[in-house]
Amino acid sequence: MVRKVFQSFSFKKSENKELQSIFQSKLIVTHQVSAFVTIPLDLVISLFTFSTSSLCLSLSLSLSLLFLTQQNQIDLNQIMYNLPTSCLVLFLLFSFFHHLSYASSKQELGWCETLFQCGNITAGFPLFGGNRPQFCGHPLLQLHCFKDKTSIIISNHLYHVLDIDQTSNTLRLSRAELLGSFCNATFTATTFPPEIFELSPNYKNLTVFYLCDPKLHYRSSYKCPGRGTVSVSENLDYQSSCDDSFTINVPKSFVPEEKELNITDLESVLSKGFEVMVKIDEKACKECSSFHGICGFENTTQVCCNEASSSECNKLHLPDGKFLLHHHRFIA
Repeated sequence: MVRKVFQSFSFKKSENKELQSIFQSKLIVTHQVSAFVTIPLDLVISLFTFSTSSLCLSLSLSLSLLFLTQQNQIDLNQIMYNLPTSCLVLFLLFSFFHHLSYASSKQELGWCETLFQCGNITAGFPLFGGNRPQFCGHPLLQLHCFKDKTSIIISNHLYHVLDIDQTSNTLRLSRAELLGSFCNATFTATTFPPEIFELSPNYKNLTVFYLCDPKLHYRSSYKCPGRGTVSVSENLDYQSSCDDSFTINVPKSFVPEEKELNITDLESVLSKGFEVMVKIDEKACKECSSFHGICGFENTTQVCCNEASSSECNKLHLPDGKFLLHHHRFIA
């Protein structure tokens, strides 16, 4: 009976989803995910504990009534003999389910020990993806693997992950939309969430102006066939004479020419990518780690601790105004 009740409260749901991200009809990222959905065993244990207590209480009341009425002495002795045995069996079953719940939580935490692997990229917290479940990382830091190439979607734009540095917690990224011919690229503005990413000190921002007035002259400019004049500048502001602009990230050593922009050099620099640092507070989640827990996220800002002794992600009381991540490195 107890087994049937337990089975009715837990189930496994396996499904394969094909994640397709199409950017400018050039790249398709396919990602298959298998998810196990289970109702927490704590709920089952709570119901089982309530049922056990109610049953033992009912038996005790029955004994009291039988004793007071002094009827059916044989039945009384029989019940007194069976009562300890019945409660012992129920206690053993409760202990078994409690151990099963603890083992299930430990197994779930064990999943977070699995690292994301794709080609030459290996990553752990706060990143997730592939065989590494979503609850093991930050909701906005999902990695995708396609033909041994790693990518990440940031602010609805696809970036290739060229490298992950273990010591500096740095990602080297290249924007997929700007690879290849610069004149044929898709010109759109994008931003990095400042609470998560910070541009490496070795890189800087350049502004690309386009849809510019052809009657005027621009420094470090290039005429793209069918698109007109494109100008790249670090300090100058051509917003009054150009209809639109967007930002690119390049090494500080890259300096656009004064007159005509060397488009080949620009394409080469963009293909090599740029570096961003993921903001990590070394003191964050220290208490969680001391209890052999694993830091997770209930949303994009709330850090919580997954402990083996609990099926819930307990919120951590951290300083206000900070976005705190796990102190572990990306790569184990």
